[in-house]
Amino acid sequence: PSERFPTVALTSASSNGYTVTSSSSYADFAGFYNWRLYNRVVGGNDGWHTPHSLWSNSGATYNGAQSIGSYVGEWNKIKFPAQFVLQYLIITARPGYPTQAPKEWSIIGSNDDLNWTLLKNSIEKVPQSGINVQVNAGEAYTYFALVIHKTAGSDACSASELEYHGYVRVI
Repeated sequence: PSERFPTVALTSASSNGYTVTSSSSYADFAGFYNWRLYNRVVGGNDGWHTPHSLWSNSGATYNGAQSIGSYVGEWNKIKFPAQFVLQYLIITARPGYPTQAPKEWSIIGSNDDLNWTLLKNSIEKVPQSGINVQVNAGEAYTYFALVIHKTAGSDACSASELEYHGYVRVI
């Protein structure tokens, strides 16, 4: 059966066996720390927020210099305490800021934090009510990353919550 991961609300970048890192974070403003993408709180001033001025042309052109593996864009990565098979995810945009929502984005997986596999690429804008996205990864991974390629119109991107659903592979 599918379970929600992280299994508990994260309270720091390294908690309960999970470790969160990101290409950037707008933490100086209202505490948008990268780990707050996994704290089980959906709110206008909660979640992960990139700095401003990273996208132009109404969010269509990424001007930053970040990438993870060969995937270009701002990213938020989580290391799981054990290998995990991702079946689906639920991602929720930041309420009250629809133009900051991810519009083109990817989910990638890795077991060594060097070689990344594309698990899902989406060109669907993330709504403020959240969206359930089927992935059905055939392999188990230790690392997962959300990579933002385009926004829904802003020069910054934010997301309020990201849930991974699946199961830990038992060997």
